[in-house]
Amino acid sequence: MVDKEIYITFGVSDLQPGTIVTFDLFNKIYNSKSDDYVYKIVISRGDVCQKTLFSELKSKDIKELYFRKQDGAEVLQYRNRNRKMKTLANIKVDISQKPLDVSQIALDPGFEEDEGYMSLPLRNLTPGLKVPFDVFVKTIAKEFMKPNYVKCCERGDVFQKDWHLKLHELGIPFVYLSLQDIAEVQQYLYHNIEMVLADETLDTLEKGVRICDATHLWTFNFFNSDEARTAKEIKAGLKFLDTLFKVIGGDHHSFLSLTEIKYHSFHLYTHCLNVCLLGLAFTIFLGWSWEKIQEFALGALIHDIGLTKTPRNILEKNGPITEEELAQVKRHPLEGVRMLQASAHLSWESLQMIMQHHENADGSGYPEGLKSENIHDWAKILRILDTYEAMTADRPWRPAKEPKEALWVMRNDWEKGKVFDRNYVKTFILFLADISRAQPQPKAVKT
Repeated sequence: MVDKEIYITFGVSDLQPGTIVTFDLFNKIYNSKSDDYVYKIVISRGDVCQKTLFSELKSKDIKELYFRKQDGAEVLQYRNRNRKMKTLANIKVDISQKPLDVSQIALDPGFEEDEGYMSLPLRNLTPGLKVPFDVFVKTIAKEFMKPNYVKCCERGDVFQKDWHLKLHELGIPFVYLSLQDIAEVQQYLYHNIEMVLADETLDTLEKGVRICDATHLWTFNFFNSDEARTAKEIKAGLKFLDTLFKVIGGDHHSFLSLTEIKYHSFHLYTHCLNVCLLGLAFTIFLGWSWEKIQEFALGALIHDIGLTKTPRNILEKNGPITEEELAQVKRHPLEGVRMLQASAHLSWESLQMIMQHHENADGSGYPEGLKSENIHDWAKILRILDTYEAMTADRPWRPAKEPKEALWVMRNDWEKGKVFDRNYVKTFILFLADISRAQPQPKAVKT
């Protein structure tokens, strides 16, 4: 049996005449003979969006076309590039004596890791200081389907103030680094944190975001390098969480402000950091001691580490997966515990939440099919946070759900299958309601 392809809507207004479309686009047409819809290709991958076709779609009042779910990453890059082209068209800029067409500079990160790079928020580069690694900007030209990384600062050179100012004024929030330079980048960020903490001109939120940036890089390295999964590195992760707590304090509203500045990529380690930040805010709301909060947050930060043992072709598969593939996915909690159980810096409770974060209160979860009375409280909480964060985060194949919509789905899931712990779901709703009443307004963080 052939899996039926999944199609997702694409607004015609997002098309830019004269640009190369890097994915197939279809029109949805009703077939009266089969009493079903068929998808007819309108633009093929690699073709230019012709002005005549664009005008025809507009004249016929066709507002939506469709793309295959598997092309989500290409669609996201196309949309981001075109939005930027509309606002920054025909602007030229010299970065480190390299003339660049600003309309070709990518605004948002995508899947750079597959190309040997990683994004770094511009705010982490200190103007006037030497940078111990190469710094790149990512460009996407109309005639090329793959991005190009242009070096804007050589290893050992000073990152000039005018370069930083140009990128900031143009609204380009990210630069890029080679994955080969991860160690140097980590040391640079760790050193900068010391300067940030001592800077009295920065408020607590700005300092907290910079600590989160360094933690994000730590999480990436922990997930992607076997050599990084040492007791020393876990201790470093705990230090980041401790520093973050000392800076932000014990107010859950302040911690939730950090979650408003989400790390927008579609990778496992990014999801885990977002869950960790949400967990910090929620456990403070619960009134836990800092020792418990720190151990819970560390467990949340690395809870999906076992998925690094699952083949990527399964994790990134579009459409339904087979029973055998699902069985491999369901092994990731056990794999995670096996990878981490020898660490002296992980508590028994943290290991339990890693093992049980996919167990359901009604016994329908995995890997052991435990019922509510046998599931650790920390795992019950993580089950809720994990689900909520996943639904309220953007993905290439679908937009984020609004918090109210996500809670409605979770409530229905509980009523139908008793997936979540009743008491913790109710408390989590109260937590979000408290945040909503307070209506925190996160300050814009400087890039």
